[in-house]
Amino acid sequence: EGVDERVLHLVTREVSLGDFILTGGEIPAMALLNGVVRLLPGTVGKVESLKSESFEEGLLDYPQYTRPANFRGLKVPDVLLS
Repeated sequence: EGVDERVLHLVTREVSLGDFILTGGEIPAMALLNGVVRLLPGTVGKVESLKSESFEEGLLDYPQYTRPANFRGLKVPDVLLS
């Protein structure tokens, strides 16, 4: 739950993976390590793939619909209802 108050003055940068609770520090440490290691030469097959990530600007996202099929005059595409 945070950092020992006595060493806070030694912290030069704080990193957060999000606003949630985990059972330990292993999972966030692995996520942070994975994010850093993938930037090392030879780790990723194509260096160009590091320049644009698939989650940016909805690159791999698609329109999503739920019920009702008609919401305030906005209809789900017919092809999805067949």
